Amino acid sequence: LNQSEDAFIISTGPGHPLDDQQLMKIISTYQHKPILGICLGAQALTCYYGGEVIKGDKVMHGKVDTLKVISHHQHLLYQDIPEQFSIMRYHSLISNPDNFPEELKITGRTEDCIQSFEHKERPHYGIQYHPESFATDYGVKIITNFINLVKEG
Repeated sequence: LNQSEDAFIISTGPGHPLDDQQLMKIISTYQHKPILGICLGAQALTCYYGGEVIKGDKVMHGKVDTLKVISHHQHLLYQDIPEQFSIMRYHSLISNPDNFPEELKITGRTEDCIQSFEHKERPHYGIQYHPESFATDYGVKIITNFINLVKEG
């Protein structure tokens, strides 16, 4: 990786985000660049900003759920997307809502879990669900919104 990259997507993977300190190093090194964390990447952002990642009440491997966007009109990733839509969940770990970092603003939830967030000042976005899944409505639009955000600088 080098400083010439415009943005980073930290994607899904197994284990806890603190199992591989490279994730924290990447976020630290490129903290002023746009970052989209998906699943493990979102959990890494939670940890980087001082939050805790814990086991969820249920393992959610291959489960379709409904996301509710919070304060819909304010979030760049959710531009031109309905306030509720179907998402694909594939995780057993979650960001602990009891000590969620102050610098991060929750942008989407399911009944049992924080599903998306953004940093209040930096262009960092976390998505717990899988926008790349065929079962997530508007997944391509969410990724396109991130790309447009990067292009607009």
